[in-house]
Amino acid sequence: MSADVAGVVVGLIALVVGAIGAFAALRSNWFESTAQSQEEFRDVRRQLKEHRPALVELAAKLHTSTANGPTTVPRTHLLTDPQWMPDRPVPLDAVRLSWVGGRVGRAPQKILRAARRVLPVSTGRRRFDSYSNALGALARPTLFFDNPTFSLVASDWTDPASPQLSFSECRYFPTIDIAEALCHELASVAISGPDGEVLQPSWRSMPLRRAMRSRLLDPTLRPISIAVSTLLIRRKPDGNAEFFLNLRDAEATVTYAGAYMVVPTGVFQPGSKSPAALREDFDLWRTIMREFSEEVLGNPEADGTLGMTVDYANESPYVELDQARLAGEIRPYYLGFGLDAVELWAHVLTAVVVDDAAFGRIAPTLVEKNAEGIMIGHVRTKAGIRGIPLSKDQVDFYLSAGMMSSPSAACLALAWQHRSLLLS
Repeated sequence: MSADVAGVVVGLIALVVGAIGAFAALRSNWFESTAQSQEEFRDVRRQLKEHRPALVELAAKLHTSTANGPTTVPRTHLLTDPQWMPDRPVPLDAVRLSWVGGRVGRAPQKILRAARRVLPVSTGRRRFDSYSNALGALARPTLFFDNPTFSLVASDWTDPASPQLSFSECRYFPTIDIAEALCHELASVAISGPDGEVLQPSWRSMPLRRAMRSRLLDPTLRPISIAVSTLLIRRKPDGNAEFFLNLRDAEATVTYAGAYMVVPTGVFQPGSKSPAALREDFDLWRTIMREFSEEVLGNPEADGTLGMTVDYANESPYVELDQARLAGEIRPYYLGFGLDAVELWAHVLTAVVVDDAAFGRIAPTLVEKNAEGIMIGHVRTKAGIRGIPLSKDQVDFYLSAGMMSSPSAACLALAWQHRSLLLS
């Protein structure tokens, strides 16, 4: 081999070795940047849980300070509108539901692009394609299922005491793809420094939230699954009352992790995968009953993961609850409608008043821990279960401590405001 040829060969070998080294370094950088991106995602999730009360207050101020923006339910940070709130509690049946049919898909591409800005890198320098995929891979809660839901597609608030709400079928994940991205976006720009100081961000830094700024309840921008938040009130023979709360498990649930919630509360959704459930479970009272069975009594949750429908006519506690309602011993009320300021999740606000004797029959014992958290404030005495007194001191304590989710705080504040009507 001539010296010239040998030199060329050596040069080629050097080029190959250099290319391999460069590729290895680049590959290492890819792995490092991917790991860093994913850890940043987890860190924002941790900060979101830790600083949620401050973020809720901040988000409420941001939205209520905009021109023609929403108001809040007094004493809370729950976004609402005067048209969404009746002057006083009305029977739950006053809320008129209509089924439009069809299926609501994912949000439009403009919204999805804004939502993807908060997503971490998956592999090959590509971001996860949805928040639910990122959450499932990197910070999966215990209760995390893409179950069917009822999605709000139209609403008529001409009569605040009897709104008309129209729904189609949807899935849970397309809803949280936007709701949790809204939370993440706010936390990532508002929480600053190692001490987690919460500062007011600019609207420009939040393109996803900015897109919904003046269209908070626009179903063309996102799927709007709703939750039914219910304050359970036990009315005593002397006219006094008690209520019950649930402390959400910080690792089990996607939303309101670690917050105090009214019970029973749950997503408005079918109780099973059966097509018949779309018709049979399209009912606010049945949603409340299923959540009561799960959260208060500790029964397995009918959350849409199984194929067996709920037999309301023959199964306990549904039979007993329906009978007590027909007898006037249970009185469900509609209190109003609102949006959580951070995730813009919609909530139907309700209260269910149960006479003492009926409560003792239907719920002689209360579960101490359920799938979503632990029951708070109730004690067992020789006279039976005692809840949290519905008194000024207790209401002031829970509303001022910043421990409750904003929909739960709204239920408690409204129930206290209208206690004379509810307990009459």
